[in-house]
Amino acid sequence: MVKKIVSLFMAFALMIGAGALLPKGLFSFIEASAKTTYYDTFTMNIDSSKWKDITKSISGVEASFYYIGDLSNTMYATANFNVIVEKNAGNFNVNDYAEIVLAQYKNAGYTVKSHKAVKLNGYNALKIESSMPQSGYTLNMGQYVLVTNNNCYIISYGSESSVYSKMKPELESVVSTFKPLTRKSIANAKVTLKSKYYTGKAIKQSPVVKLGKKTLKEGTDYTVSYKNNKNIGTATVTIKGKNAYKGSVKATFKICPKKTTLSKVTSPKTKQAKVTYSKVKGVTGYQISYSTSKSFTKKTTKTAGSKKTSKTITGLTKGKTYYVKVRTYKTVDGKKYYSGWSDVKKIKVK
Repeated sequence: MVKKIVSLFMAFALMIGAGALLPKGLFSFIEASAKTTYYDTFTMNIDSSKWKDITKSISGVEASFYYIGDLSNTMYATANFNVIVEKNAGNFNVNDYAEIVLAQYKNAGYTVKSHKAVKLNGYNALKIESSMPQSGYTLNMGQYVLVTNNNCYIISYGSESSVYSKMKPELESVVSTFKPLTRKSIANAKVTLKSKYYTGKAIKQSPVVKLGKKTLKEGTDYTVSYKNNKNIGTATVTIKGKNAYKGSVKATFKICPKKTTLSKVTSPKTKQAKVTYSKVKGVTGYQISYSTSKSFTKKTTKTAGSKKTSKTITGLTKGKTYYVKVRTYKTVDGKKYYSGWSDVKKIKVK
């Protein structure tokens, strides 16, 4: 594994040599401010008004950017930096292999100007400064190598020697924001969702997602996608980790039928109560609940079909006061979904 890591140092050193000479004066200026950019195993603060992302155009890198920050001097556009990650590299002290790395540099034609053990954002790293003649110019390059969390990180940056001294502070200011990242799994997060009423349109909501004691933020820590979230029934929400979080977790919420309005309750005959309510489209039927208790501690329920807008209840106790409420329901795949209850009305039975 160590031999593989050493070979990566050199392969990447040569890669930046090719990447440093980019066409001049052809860059578009991007208005943006510095922000934390998340990768699979690390983060960096990158200002996209200064750095153009070219990661997708270079194979084998986790991140690659070139400088576009000073368009008044196109020489400044020749600088770039790259990051590669060798996963499952093991945990070893990279400084113990400094001499091997330096020998590889010299064999590749680089002049090593300095090498030393340093701290990069609190992590032990090997820093190498080198140069190499190219066709018509000299490439100056800096490289940090650190190993942590079983990963080997190689951060390289460079430019033509004529601008390197000017660009070095800018390059190192970006590199100094590099932080190894152990992304937390979101799989065991607790997701809280609310039941919703049918609207005829796809329903979305703001889930509360907690991982341990921390409440995560949508858009920053996770994204949300939906399935079956239009019709009455059970909708599925997929919470997918983002940035510092990985993995996913699913949760469900009910889409319930619309509520009905309890219009009136009368007692047309002795020991009877007639319950009248508004019609709701698309439901299977209505459930009527009545009780002599305001809190419905002892209650009786009756159902009525979807075409009905009233229900006459018989066999009640003469002279008693009854409390009545109504709700709708719809049966989907053998399961009943209920609306909330209507307001309560009371009636004294004849």
